Amino acid sequence: MKISGIIMMALVAWSLSATAQFHERICRIENVQSGRSLDAQTQSINRNGTVVQLWDRHENENNQKWRFKQVGPDVYIIENVQSGRALDADEHGIKGDGTRVQLYDKVGGKNQQWRLERVEGDIFKIICVQNNRALDAQEQSIRNNGTKVQLWDATGRDNQKWRIMGN
Repeated sequence: MKISGIIMMALVAWSLSATAQFHERICRIENVQSGRSLDAQTQSINRNGTVVQLWDRHENENNQKWRFKQVGPDVYIIENVQSGRALDADEHGIKGDGTRVQLYDKVGGKNQQWRLERVEGDIFKIICVQNNRALDAQEQSIRNNGTKVQLWDATGRDNQKWRIMGN
């Protein structure tokens, strides 16, 4: 009885620390299937609608760094460090698969809120609160720089799994 209680307490503590560990932290987000980083396109980074894509990892580039701001249990606004804009699901297509993911001024709407669901270790699914769809790297081009990042129904496949690493 005592051992099972200790194990249960350890699991609860592990679960709680998994979600609170990111608040106000700057992290890299890497797609598990491709090994490439979540990247804000630098050509448009100073305006709303910036393309979010996968790109080879560049260690010191702020367009590949993300700040997590906790707004609820397991829920964050994810800000690009270089632009200060929020990861945003385009509301014009929010109801369907293939919804565009972009950077946009922070307004705090549910389309800018992301729930982290731990898969294992430092690997998470990143779910848009507004439509409950997963952050998804388009599989057709996943081996290339510039891979489209979008929202899609959760499949559990590796193109929807993200390694979140603190700097």
